[in-house]
Amino acid sequence: MYMSLKEVNWTDIYKAVKTVADFIVSMENDQMKIEMVFGELFKILSILYKFQTKISNDLLKELLNLYIKDINFLIPLSAFLLTPIGSAFWNKNPDFAKQYFFDVGWTGIIYYCRCSDIEVTEEMKDCFIYHLDNSGKIDMDPFFLWLTKKNELTEVACRILSIPCSEASVERLFGVLSFMLDPSRSKLKDDLIDAQMTIKMSDIFQNRFHFNGKLSDKLYQSYKYLSECAFPEFFDIFLEK
Repeated sequence: MYMSLKEVNWTDIYKAVKTVADFIVSMENDQMKIEMVFGELFKILSILYKFQTKISNDLLKELLNLYIKDINFLIPLSAFLLTPIGSAFWNKNPDFAKQYFFDVGWTGIIYYCRCSDIEVTEEMKDCFIYHLDNSGKIDMDPFFLWLTKKNELTEVACRILSIPCSEASVERLFGVLSFMLDPSRSKLKDDLIDAQMTIKMSDIFQNRFHFNGKLSDKLYQSYKYLSECAFPEFFDIFLEK
């Protein structure tokens, strides 16, 4: 048993597992937005692909099965395509790739609408197509961009762009509540608790849409990962049925 453990390449295991762990931690960051998931995912896939070890290949396969071949990929890709950077990325692809990303992105929007009891219309699809064709050169927070559009897709786009990447922020709020309501403060009234929780929520989500003014930079980094690292290595995998 001991000799078999000595033969294991622990460095390879450490590098691969740390890469995936870093991805998981990034998803739980309060400032991580759903439109960033697509870029972060392909950053991790690209790193694992370059390691070319058994453990990295196994983890790469698991991530691809979890995201690319499951519904977990739909909403993050839709969110990315709803941004100006996503529009620029879409236009840069060849026609067959543009068709693929459009199909998956639009499927994600339909999936969200059905889960939210929202009627899907052809006007919404037309708005999505127009956005992809014409928004690539706009430098604006995607949430507020859709607010200014005021078209058939605006409400759905804003809802999708507001989805948190994980429940970590909510869990932290419940953690704060457990410290607020200890035996020495058991007589706090509901309105005071509500006010304190509102303050805590504001502190966590105050940069929900602005990212301290660096949202465009962060999205551009996603765009670079996708344009420079993720293709063409993974595209054949996308097209597999």
